[in-house]
This record gives sequence, C-alpha cells and structure tokens, in this order.
Amino acid sequence: PPPPLFFYTPTPDPPILSGLVGSEMCIRDRSQDSNPKSFEAIKINSEEIILDGKLDESFWKDIIGIDDFLMQEPIEGGKPTENTIIKVAYDENYLYIGAILYDSDPNGIKSFKMRKDSPLNTDDRFMLILDTYLDGRNAYFFEINPKGLMGDGLLTIGQGLSLNKNWDGIWRPWTHIGDFGWSTEIRIPFHTLNFDPKISTWGINFQRTVRRKNEEILWSGHKRNQGLFRPQNAGRITSLNNISQGLGLEIVGYGKTQASKIEKDLGGYDKDANIDGGLNINYNLTPGLKASVTLNTDFAETEVDDRQINLTRFPIRFPEKRDFFLEGANIYQFASRSGVYPYFSRKIGLQSGNPIPILFGGRIIGKIGKVEVAAQQVKTRETDLVNSEDFSVIRLKQNFWKESSIGVLYTRRHTNKGNEFVPPLPDRNTLGVDLTLNTSTFLKNQNLQFQAFAVIHNPNTLHEINNNIWDRSARGLRFNFPNDPWSGSLSYREFGVSYDPAVGFSRRNSFRRVEPRIRFSPLIEKSSVIRELQWEISFENLMSLDWKRLTQNIRLTPLSIRF
Repeated sequence: PPPPLFFYTPTPDPPILSGLVGSEMCIRDRSQDSNPKSFEAIKINSEEIILDGKLDESFWKDIIGIDDFLMQEPIEGGKPTENTIIKVAYDENYLYIGAILYDSDPNGIKSFKMRKDSPLNTDDRFMLILDTYLDGRNAYFFEINPKGLMGDGLLTIGQGLSLNKNWDGIWRPWTHIGDFGWSTEIRIPFHTLNFDPKISTWGINFQRTVRRKNEEILWSGHKRNQGLFRPQNAGRITSLNNISQGLGLEIVGYGKTQASKIEKDLGGYDKDANIDGGLNINYNLTPGLKASVTLNTDFAETEVDDRQINLTRFPIRFPEKRDFFLEGANIYQFASRSGVYPYFSRKIGLQSGNPIPILFGGRIIGKIGKVEVAAQQVKTRETDLVNSEDFSVIRLKQNFWKESSIGVLYTRRHTNKGNEFVPPLPDRNTLGVDLTLNTSTFLKNQNLQFQAFAVIHNPNTLHEINNNIWDRSARGLRFNFPNDPWSGSLSYREFGVSYDPAVGFSRRNSFRRVEPRIRFSPLIEKSSVIRELQWEISFENLMSLDWKRLTQNIRLTPLSIRF
C-alpha cells in the first residue's frame, strides 16, 4: 500500500478498450490522435520544497499528475502491471519532476549500477526527455535508477538513435525506496538548458522500466516504431511561464602553481617554478544563441578514454570528452549513420595522442529561427611537435517540414609557416553538404528516411596538387525503413583515394560500398514464453574504386528467438 502522505487515488481504467491480447487488455492506440497528450506544469514557491525523494510536500498533494502509461514491452499497448504517477512543478529558476513508481514487490526492485552514465540494462529505471524548442528534432535526455544514479545526454533525431551521453548537464535527483515501491524528486536548473522563454510549451516524455518483468512503459509514443528517443512522438507540458535562464553569464577560471627542487649528483640543485591559469566565459546573446570564449584552456578534468583493443589495420574513432567541444555537438553531427566525419573535434588540441595547448578560442552555438548554427575559431600554441595552428569550423543546418533538414559544414586548418614544411602545407579547406528527408507518417504511421551527403576538400599538401576533386571527396546516400515487424535499409557510399579531411576523421578511403538489409520480426502476442521471432538477411559488398571486390559478407539469421 502507498504511504499515507501520498494520498493516492487509483485512476479508473479508460473506457475505450480494443479487446484481449493474451491475458492483458490493450487500451486504444492514441498515437494517431491529432492532438498529442499534454498536461500543465504547476508554479510553486521554492521555499515549500525539501528535496529528499519522498514527495510529501503539500504542493505535490495538490497536483493530480499523470498516470496514463501504456506498455511498449512486452505487450504493445497493454496496461502496465505497476502504476506510475508523474507530477511536474517549477519556479523561476528550476524545473521539478516528481515520480511515484509503485511496485507490488518492493524487494524485487533491481538497482545495481553506481557509475554515472552507466547503461541501465540491468536496473529498474526512470527516463525522460525535454524538447525545449518544441521542434521534435532535439531533446535533453535524463535517466536515473532507484539509487539515484544519474545519466544524461543530448538526443538528436536522424537515421537511428543518436544520443551523446558525453554531455553532462547540471541537475540532481533524490530517490526514496519504501514498501510502496520507489519515488524520486528531480531538480533541473533552467540555466542548464537552452530554450526560448517566449515559448511556454515544451515537448516531454517519460519511460519506466520494471526490470524483473522486462516491462517498458511510456507516457507517449508507445508503438514499437516510436518510443522515448523520438522527440516527434513526445507529449506536451504547458504553462511554463516567466522562467529564467538568469543573467546568462558563466565565468569559470582556474589557476595553478608548480615548483620543484631536485638534487644533482655532483651537488647543487635544479630548481623550476611556474604559474599558469586560464578562463572560460559563456554568455547567452539571445535565449537560443550562446557565445563562448576560452583562454589558455584547461582540460585537466577531462575523463580518460575507455581502453579499446584494435585488431584491424584501420584507426579507431574515440569520442570527444572535453567540455568545450561537447556543447553543440549535436549541431555538428553530419549525415549520421553514414560513417562520414568531415569534422572531428579531437583533431584540435591533440596530436598523435599528445595534448597541444590551446591559446584561445571562441564559439557561437544555438538556433536562429529554424536554422541551427555552430561556429568556432581555435588557436593552438607552438610546441616541440607542431607549429601554432588555427582551426575554423562553421555549421549551418536549415530545418524544413516536420523532420527534414539540409545542412552545410565548412572547416579550415591553417598551420603557421606551413609553406616552410617539406612538402609545404597550404590552408586545408573542407566543404560538406548533407540532406535528410524524414517522415513518420508514411502509409499513415510508418517511418521512412532518406539521407544523402557529399564532402570535398583541397589538397592537404602541395604534392597532391595533381589529384582531382573526385579523388579528394566522399559521397553517399541511404534509405531507411525503421519499423516493425518489417524493417530494412539500403546504403551506398564511396570515398576517394585521397580523401582525408584535415579537421575530420576517415577510418578508410579508396572504396565503394553497397549494403542492403531486411528484417522481419513479428510479435508472438499469445505466448507467455516467446516474445518475438526474427529473421534477417544483410549483404555487404565492398569494392575498390575500379570495382574490384575487396570484401563480401552475407549475414543470414535463419531464426532468432526473444523470450
């Protein structure tokens, strides 16, 4: 039974039912309703709240909350076996999310992970997204387990899931486990989010996992080809009025001193001392546009890379982990799922695994109307390894229709006194264009996606001047049909023999690749043992640029069973 302070009254079952599936009743599919689900955020006095995860403050009792969740797993559209209530409040500076996750067997709650951003595939969990611009394209992602482990990231729609969990927002959850199940209070400062204060309605969605039952329930977008990671299927939260990002100014500085005194073998001492410092300044030019300046950037707190073993002859692309380059990373994404990276931020300030000090840098990121903007200029210091260099990056992406976009990316790398090298180094310029056409209403409720890209760059050295543009370019296209029970994709790409963008990453060049794939995965709804069957076939044909076969793989799954 719930604790008496919660004053919970069960909500009656919806009156519209569509029959029986197995032993569960399925509630009418509302995903095709013209109006998405919505609820109102309640403004409160921040002095009323004591954050401990228990939701026992008086204002929580006055908020009715939402509990109309539906299963995605194991029975699509089924009624959840455990009740969940979500309540949202806010004041001028913070968004507060309260969740009561009832559980008929509290001893069965699973919560093992303790490391931030760990995958919660073994735990009960509560996840949410915030689409602060209500554009159905980008969202902030947050997740916790019953012990309060935090995970967050930047979510971007595209061909497949694109969740950048290297982003770390400023927020905090409090959790409580009791004989009713578990509950949480989450506080998210508005200054950790980018949004337009003129818009009082955001996109929002929630998902809960009951791990011992492998049960996934969602508030909105419960269909198998929808889900939490598709902001276009989210619901709405309204009445977010008079919220503030504060002054919009953030100043972070650091300073350090170092001294050493080492005795020599022949007497005397070697002495050394130095003082160093740096500064980062962020300022919101407009609610959707942020400018940043960094001086003598310090990356001492950057998380170390995960160790990886490479058994191939091709390089590994390690993810970016430095805070200065992570913000706005979702805008810089180029033709996701196509395996092309004309801009790779780890080319800046790193050389063969060695850090190169950054003297100063500036950037602008955000949105101007329907145009996403990201630009940066960085200058590195001269070292024993390399000369001083200037890096310039500009990314513009125009959104159109509901889910489509066209973008352009330009990078420039200038090496000081590069003409004195052997061979000489010119300014290296790269230009890329990518087109994405997506719809989630193909044949009424199916997803259909198309993507095309082209990237070209000038010679990296003057010795490559005879290479033509075709040799220094990459191009490709991709069709995707990500649905259930039928899904499939068809992609084609080719990389020129001299393709090597100076501020990008290329794992391999000089090839053509064709890869079709098709999958059929029906649900076995009347079985209490088998959840899903799957048949899949994929074909990879990788050829040289003169059409000589290099690698050919045929992968066949005669039968896969998910219990």
